[in-house]
Amino acid sequence: MGAVEGGPGPDLSRVVDLPEFIGALVQLRAQAGSPSYRTLAKKTGLLLRPPREIPFRTVSDMFDNRRRRLDLDLTVAIVRALGVDEQEVDAWRQTCIRVHASAKSGGPVGVFRQLPADSAGFIGRESELARFREAVEMQGGAGKTVTVAVIGGMAGVGKTQLAVHAAHAFIRSGRYRVWGSEIRIWG
Repeated sequence: MGAVEGGPGPDLSRVVDLPEFIGALVQLRAQAGSPSYRTLAKKTGLLLRPPREIPFRTVSDMFDNRRRRLDLDLTVAIVRALGVDEQEVDAWRQTCIRVHASAKSGGPVGVFRQLPADSAGFIGRESELARFREAVEMQGGAGKTVTVAVIGGMAGVGKTQLAVHAAHAFIRSGRYRVWGSEIRIWG
């Protein structure tokens, strides 16, 4: 594809979702000699209309494959700053639009196959965690039995953090592994 220092750029025709697009952007940066995010932010800011200063963290965040959206103008400016010719810049623009449209329409999305990070500040909830563990352990040895645990409560009370913390505790115990978006017993 595009002419950059390291040879042809990533094959955008194979990109089907946002994490793959961001992976292609990472590959493009590597092929361009891996300029620092500060250097890339300076170049990118000059290419925006109107030109402006861009914090380097804004640029580095564009390369994080956990993102759910990318700013199209910023993406195009980064691609230009990485030395892609104008014909290929348009291919990057169209691919970015396509993967965003696919994500909004429920098309292919990336599965990270990992749990969200556990909260370092999680405290308490020992009785809830014990009940959760007990329910899972009681069903765990029954072959192909699936245990579904439901955590209810008002918005903002910490249901998600409780679920994530419990999942990390299961993984740390060594008997469970992440499998797709599920946690399965091991051994």
